Order: sequence, then C-alpha cells, then structure tokens
Amino acid sequence: MRLLKVITMTIVSFFIIVVSFVYYVGTNEVKYYLLDDKLFSEYKKPPTLEELNHISDEERQRRRENYEITNKECYTKEPDKFSIDVLDEYREFYDNYEHFYGWLKIDGTKINDPVMYTPWEQDYYLSRNLEGKYYQPGILFISKNSVFYPDSCNIIIHGHNMKNQTRFGSLKKYRYKSYYDEHKIIHFDTAQEKADYIVVAAFYARVLYVNEEGFRYYRHDFFDGKAEFEDYMANIREMSFYDTGVDVEYGDSLLTLSTCSYHTEDGRFVVVAKKLKDGEKIYD
Repeated sequence: MRLLKVITMTIVSFFIIVVSFVYYVGTNEVKYYLLDDKLFSEYKKPPTLEELNHISDEERQRRRENYEITNKECYTKEPDKFSIDVLDEYREFYDNYEHFYGWLKIDGTKINDPVMYTPWEQDYYLSRNLEGKYYQPGILFISKNSVFYPDSCNIIIHGHNMKNQTRFGSLKKYRYKSYYDEHKIIHFDTAQEKADYIVVAAFYARVLYVNEEGFRYYRHDFFDGKAEFEDYMANIREMSFYDTGVDVEYGDSLLTLSTCSYHTEDGRFVVVAKKLKDGEKIYD
C-alpha cells in the first residue's frame, strides 16, 4: 500500500512539473510575440537553419511581388536603371548581389561590411551569407521601413553583437566618451554615393511590448514633421551616455546602428549619427 502511494505521488509530481514547464514556455512565447516587430535578430540565441526557413520560397516571392507593387514609387524591378551611377568600388557587389545597398565602415574597428536590404523579409540576412546560405554571424541589414528611393530620413541598420567584435560586436564601446572621441566618424556609402556621418548619441534601449508606453527608436525611419523630429532628438539626447555637442537640424539625414544588448530583457545598444554636409566641420 505504501509503495502504491509513493508511486502515485511520484506520478502526480511529475505531471505537475510537466504542466508547469508547458505553462512557463507558453506564457513566455505569448510574451515574446507581443513585442513590437519581433525579429530573429532579437532572439536570445542565433536562429537555426530551420527557423530561417520558416518562410517558403513561394511565400517569399509573394511578399516581394506585393512589396514591389505597393512601393513601386521607390522600388524598381530594373536593377540596371541606376547602374550608370554606381561607384566603381561597389560595381562588383552591385552586379553580383541584387540586395546590396551599401557599405558600412568605422575606422579602427572590425566594422567594415556590406549592408543588405530586403524589406519584404527584413531578417533574411540575419544568419545568412551573401549567397543566402546559412551563416550564423549574418550580414548587416537595413530596417524594412527604410526605403531605397527616395532616401529614408533615418536609415536603421541591424547587426549581431558578436563576441569577436565583428558585425556590431564593438558597437557597445561607444558607451564611453573616450571611445567616441576616437571613433566619432562613421563611413556609410550607398552603391551610388559616398558619405560620412558623425555620431550624435549612444544609448541603451529595449524593444517594448505592444501596449507599453515609451520611446521606440526603431519606429522612426521617417519623421512626420518638425515636431516629431524634435521629440525624437530630445529622447535620444536624454538617453545618451554623454553629450556629443553635435548640432542636428530638421531635414538632416540620420543613420542608426542597432544591436542586441544584455543589460536588460530584449535590450538594445544604439548609436545614432547624422550625415555630414559638404564642407561641414568635424566637431572637436
């Protein structure tokens, strides 16, 4: 009788543990998918090949065709349309990789990489190489809400926080003013134009839940007027680790670099820079 009681209690305990585990996973999945614009880039671990292939080739093509139809004023199916203006140094990438957008480089760091753009499937290059094959470090890629033509007011680029400092692994060093002083200029060229940007702010952030109030830096590819722009600037300056002293005006083109950070759940480390105009001074 005692043995039967022990066996029964063991079975009940095991059942409770299993139910608790399923509930924990389930509630965390619900919480997970309530996040704004959740991407594979926001997973705790890099996605597996199976996770990358969650979209079929047919669905991928359907999304692309739909995107091209609804955004025909800023996207072309004719890749040669703008080829006459392509810079010589990027001609090979432009001709061989249809999703190539430009090149990002920060002197004195390992950030020196091509940048891809697939707005119909934003996270396509998260863990793929240039050929589209599985590659855990992935390639830098642009936010789906940024556009090729005309240029976005704020181009947002995502990349992995790699331990070996590649991709955006060294971005977190902008936490310190001394590092900023030595790396305040970011080179970001499109296939057609070379450009330099100067860092305006560096700060911690996180991806917010759908019904959560707060500042969403990742929702500002464009600004609906001067008031929205000034509110955005006030937020990033308040969140910045230090005052860079860089003046920014409504109408300036911005560049945002975003990577995962582990200071909090769903944390991000963000660097915002502005495009330098011809002849504009470099701030001391």
